[in-house]
Amino acid sequence: MTTIQTSVCIVGGGPAGLLLGLLLAKRNVDVIVLEGHETFEREFRGEVLQPSTAHLLDELGLLEYILAQPHSTLNEGIVRINGTIAGKFAFANIVPEYPYAIWMPQPIFLQALADKAAPLPSFQCWMGARVGSLIEADGTIVGVHGTRHGREPFEIRADVVVGADGRYSALRRLGQFEIEYQHHDFDIIWFVIEQHPDIPTIFRRDLHSRQGRGLTGGRLVLPQWLSMCVVSIRSLLSLPQVSRTSNPSSRLKARSSW
Repeated sequence: MTTIQTSVCIVGGGPAGLLLGLLLAKRNVDVIVLEGHETFEREFRGEVLQPSTAHLLDELGLLEYILAQPHSTLNEGIVRINGTIAGKFAFANIVPEYPYAIWMPQPIFLQALADKAAPLPSFQCWMGARVGSLIEADGTIVGVHGTRHGREPFEIRADVVVGADGRYSALRRLGQFEIEYQHHDFDIIWFVIEQHPDIPTIFRRDLHSRQGRGLTGGRLVLPQWLSMCVVSIRSLLSLPQVSRTSNPSSRLKARSSW
């Protein structure tokens, strides 16, 4: 059995887990991220980074790096009913400083975060590492037990154990945490529809292409289905604008440098 001691053990290598691991390692904190899947290549629900995420990445000094990855920039949304345009919105009217959303396959985003953290000496990311039980001492969680690649047992002792393993969190179940629901003034509906032959033409504009998942030959290749998310219009109208500053350099000084 592999046994290690670390400062922070993060269970879950999604956006939250990897970004937390990256930020901690940048501050020389010993951290290990445990991701249950062997690779990041799988289907995700969300592959669009909203302007608020671009703002956060900018404040962390990571936006330029993320925009260097394969992605498409979405500037506006159009609502069609029976082929007729019934309404539209432009990100420039909602968040003037970040007037776009970033359409980036999540495996590309996750790999970019992992690659950014990999050179930091206090960072580790174990793929194929699934947690099976918690280690408890005197009423405190002090680590986890699990297996790598389905056959290699490990024990990790940590000062802090973070559960970032998503909506079906194993840590939440193992720790017997109760779910708290937060209610928001908008509705989200996820559904899958067959891909219409005309759909690809909508997304070819302003594409930053590089060889990678879903990107090839200067255009975006959509799968045979399209995962759709519908948000009620009142949520778009009520989004707060990012505050502006008359001196952009003052914001840059506060951001992290990589």
